[in-house]
Amino acid sequence: MKFIKDIPGSPIAYWASEQVRKMFMENDKLAELAEPKLGMTTADNNRFLRLWHEVNIDKIGFGYKDSVEACESGKKWFPYNKGGSFTRVRQ
Repeated sequence: MKFIKDIPGSPIAYWASEQVRKMFMENDKLAELAEPKLGMTTADNNRFLRLWHEVNIDKIGFGYKDSVEACESGKKWFPYNKGGSFTRVRQ
């Protein structure tokens, strides 16, 4: 099946429309535009993540523009958006 080979890595994507396959064929690969990186990670959720009700609001740092400013604040906890478990969306 030629259309499967249109997408790099040849994933099984029988649902991919002609428009999706065309995007893969005509556009630059991500690796040609930027070096993919892993986002923020704690590496130890049990140690570093807390629920909102577990932390005193006065110990939470909000609105710092970068890690330097956050460190200088002396705060211990900072908001962190973490995705939950996979949920299938039914339509």
